[in-house]
Amino acid sequence: MNLAALLAERPVVLLDFDGPMCAVFGGTLSAPEVARRLTQAARGQGVQLRADLDGTGDPFDVLKAAAQNGPDDAARVEALLRIEEVQAVSTAPITDGLHAALAALRDSAHRTTVVSNNSTAAVHAFITAHSLHDLIRGVIARAEPNPALLKPSPHLVHQAIADNRARPEQCILIGDSDTDIIAAHHAGVAAVAYANKPGKVGALQAQHPEAVITHLDDITRASKLPYVS
Repeated sequence: MNLAALLAERPVVLLDFDGPMCAVFGGTLSAPEVARRLTQAARGQGVQLRADLDGTGDPFDVLKAAAQNGPDDAARVEALLRIEEVQAVSTAPITDGLHAALAALRDSAHRTTVVSNNSTAAVHAFITAHSLHDLIRGVIARAEPNPALLKPSPHLVHQAIADNRARPEQCILIGDSDTDIIAAHHAGVAAVAYANKPGKVGALQAQHPEAVITHLDDITRASKLPYVS
C-alpha cells in the first residue's frame, strides 16, 4: 500500500522527531561529542560507567548503561542528556520540506503527533524555535529515565494513540529507523519508512513497513485529498 492510500484511511499521523523533523545531533553538537560529554558529566556525579563507553558515538548507550545500575543513576543521566538535547536542537538542521509536509497534513484534516525517544523538552524547544505549534497536535516523547520505555518498545506509540483518542488502525507512524517500524507494528500501527539516506531503503524494507518514502515531499504530495471519516 502506498502512503496516499494509508492517509486516505487513517486520520492520525505519528511522526518521529530525529530524522523526519531535524537532525538532532547534526548541528554544532554531534552525537559522539554529546556521548563524550554525557559520560564525563555522569562520572562527575558518581555514576559508574563501563570503560568501553568512552568510545561510543550514541548518547543513548550511556543512558542504557546507567539504567543498568538502577533508577537513580538512570535519572541522573537522563537529566544530563535532556540538557544536551535541548542545546543540540538549537542548531539542529531542519529537515527539508518539513513545513510543507506538516501543513499538507493539517489541511487534509490529519492530526500530527510527534513520537520521539528524545526528550519532551528538546522536541518542544525545536517546535517553538521553528513556529510549528499550529501544525502539530501533540508531543509524546521521553519524559521518564527508563530507556526500556523507548522505541522499539511500543510504549510511546500506545501513549500517542490514547492521546489522540484513536484506535491503532486509524494511525500511521513515519520514522527513519527500524526501531520506529518495530514499535509501530507492536502497537498495531501501520509503519511508513522514511529512507532519508542512501542504502536505507533496503535496510528498512527488511522490517516490512507498509510504505516507504525518501523525502518529505512525498508526504506533501500524498496529502492532497482530505481524510474523510
